[in-house]
Amino acid sequence: MARREALVVGVDIGTSSTKAVVFDGEGKVRGHHAVGYPLRTPIPGVAEQDPEEIYAACIVAISPAKLGEEYARLAAFQQGARQIRVS
Repeated sequence: MARREALVVGVDIGTSSTKAVVFDGEGKVRGHHAVGYPLRTPIPGVAEQDPEEIYAACIVAISPAKLGEEYARLAAFQQGARQIRVS
């Protein structure tokens, strides 16, 4: 049986979108996809985001159908004070 190439997907959970990139074992980009979501500012000095929208964007961004690949590893990144609990 032929051995499958190990692919890695990196996910950047940003302020306005979630981006996913698939890399092969040599670090070459094999696919990428981004999904945007709004940043709501209901009053001056306050910014809100819906965790469900961010979660849904992550699922779509890392979908093999969107990236065109199957992958073996996942690395997710976000910066700032955002905390979204997942199980």
